[in-house]
Amino acid sequence: MPGKFLYLTMDAIDPESVDQVFTMIQKEYGRLDLVLHGAGIQVSKALIKKSLSEFQTIIATKVGSLALIYQAAIKRIPDSTVHFHILTSAFSYLGNDGQPDYGAANEAMNRICEAMSSTTTAHWSSLGWLGWAGVGMTRGTEYAVLSVNRGLRAIVNDEGKKIFNDVFIKELNSPVNILLAEGEIGYYKVPGLPSIPEVNALSSLHDQKNVNPIKQVMEWVISADNAPIIKAHVVNGMMTVPAAMTICLCMETALKLHPDMKVASVNDSYFHKFIRIASDSEKTFRFNVTTSYKSDDKIEVKIIVNSDFVHKSGAVLEKDILHAEATVCLVKKLEAFTGSNFAAQNFSDIKLPNAQLISDPFVHEKSPIRLSGDFDVFKKGIMVNEHMRAALYELPDSADRSKHNLNKGGSSNNLAVTKNDSFENFRYLEPSIVLLDAMWRFGGVNHVSTDVIPVYVPFSCAEINFHFDFSDYQNTLLIKELLFQGNNPVAEDKTLHLGDIEVIGQDGKTVLEIKKACCSKFFDMAMNK
Repeated sequence: MPGKFLYLTMDAIDPESVDQVFTMIQKEYGRLDLVLHGAGIQVSKALIKKSLSEFQTIIATKVGSLALIYQAAIKRIPDSTVHFHILTSAFSYLGNDGQPDYGAANEAMNRICEAMSSTTTAHWSSLGWLGWAGVGMTRGTEYAVLSVNRGLRAIVNDEGKKIFNDVFIKELNSPVNILLAEGEIGYYKVPGLPSIPEVNALSSLHDQKNVNPIKQVMEWVISADNAPIIKAHVVNGMMTVPAAMTICLCMETALKLHPDMKVASVNDSYFHKFIRIASDSEKTFRFNVTTSYKSDDKIEVKIIVNSDFVHKSGAVLEKDILHAEATVCLVKKLEAFTGSNFAAQNFSDIKLPNAQLISDPFVHEKSPIRLSGDFDVFKKGIMVNEHMRAALYELPDSADRSKHNLNKGGSSNNLAVTKNDSFENFRYLEPSIVLLDAMWRFGGVNHVSTDVIPVYVPFSCAEINFHFDFSDYQNTLLIKELLFQGNNPVAEDKTLHLGDIEVIGQDGKTVLEIKKACCSKFFDMAMNK
């Protein structure tokens, strides 16, 4: 369409500022066709904790600014028939935690639309929007937590544009209109609302094709109290979050956003920087999420993990430190694996021809990356011959969740946890963390002599394929003996290219696969000193 845009700024609650803008409109154009009102601020806290000035500012920014704009319009451009369209909120109609003043202001504007439509010749309408995915007031973790816990529905950009376009093309049934999806209707138990034909019946996100990726930010707080497994994962004397735990938290984040889906794989993982935790502190990590809907049954969740380096005084010395990234592939239903079906037998009798037995260097007392406790899973060693390797995996009793009542629950539905919230207890993830960590260690053992043992750390992994339900935390599969087998790695300078590895359950079926993983040399451990 031909035309141009002119952007002006004004203080919407200052009568003089508003009048100046409408005086300019009258002089330059002599007409006014539409006022689209979306001014607003909000502070989420209980009403009794809000100051009078906060309350007054929130009300004034919405209702007061609308009054000033209307008064200026009829004063400066009295001959124009103006359409006043007010942007409000579905949650204000329903009632939202910590926003009684914000909601009351929105509802006041809805009632103004009703009153003005019946008493004036001007066209007045309002539309109560659902939260937008990662945009505006819902771009942070607060709305993400509510949306998951309550089954709420976010609007993505393309469908928002269509809804807005349809509002002005189609005739509305009512001056006040509220958008609702099934989640909101179910949670708030709404019997029915004025609707926009063919607009407010929002379909599931899984039914939207070619929509823009959804961006969100989740937070996890980690400490030795809520993740005691890091006490057994020490790098140069300091507790360090295993790369495997980072992967598990990426999967947890994806599943919390999409609880009806299953993890099929984790692809394109990269580990950039150790995540160290001081023994007497906690650390907050941001999981920056970009969700892409590939089909009705497949979602890809790209996650980048950041943190800030914060001085004990509270000053942020370095922001957005990049730790890791990965893409979690979710599916509606896990397909039965059609790969090799290993002949089930007594794992204790597994033999590898012409193999030498090598111990896990990470559990050695001289290792700079010292693993202990639950990580000591290759007690019978790792068998390695010219081409292949194999090992029996035995999870220690201390990591058996059934012995510690570690089934997931309680605060685990919180996507964002802050220092004032109860911590997520990550012990329910320990069997999964130990299993994934063991795969890298199994594939990365590369002794070239008995005097010097190179120690490698994970750097990247193209594929981790799951053939069991990662989200079934009561599954006893991971606490039973498992067989690890795979091809030997290939060293290239300080990079170790791992061979493909698979984990086999006692029924002879593949449980987990890792493909095209790489490790970096961290240290040459001298055994004769």
